[in-house]
Amino acid sequence: MRQNCKKVIVSVILSFAMILSAISVGSTAEANSGTIQYNNKIFTKKLFKNTKKIGFGSDGSQIIKDKKTVRKVYALLAKMKLKVEEPDPNEEIKAGFVSVVIHTKSGKKKTYIFQGDKMDNKYIITKNHPIDKIRKIYDEAED
Repeated sequence: MRQNCKKVIVSVILSFAMILSAISVGSTAEANSGTIQYNNKIFTKKLFKNTKKIGFGSDGSQIIKDKKTVRKVYALLAKMKLKVEEPDPNEEIKAGFVSVVIHTKSGKKKTYIFQGDKMDNKYIITKNHPIDKIRKIYDEAED
């Protein structure tokens, strides 16, 4: 009788442990695949929902419409941590900059210029600089 009771208890514990592990694995996968991490006040969830396509180049004419690629690029932009900097009126944008243009569903364009560790000469990117990854995504989409 005692052995049967021990077997039942052990099987209940093992079943409970398997259920807990299955739940934790599933929730981790959902959390990683379905979310964008918003770390700044410029690239927000509201802007993402209103984004139709993303363009590159000074005029935004090199356009990417693929939803997965747009999501990847936007996730990189939203993940940045920015610090406000007083703009230097004498500082010019030099060669070697990258321009990202967000085309909204209403037809408006929002252009963001990245050079070095700055964005739009107003913000310093303190963490998660996205430009190298964005260039790579664009090069892959262009091929």
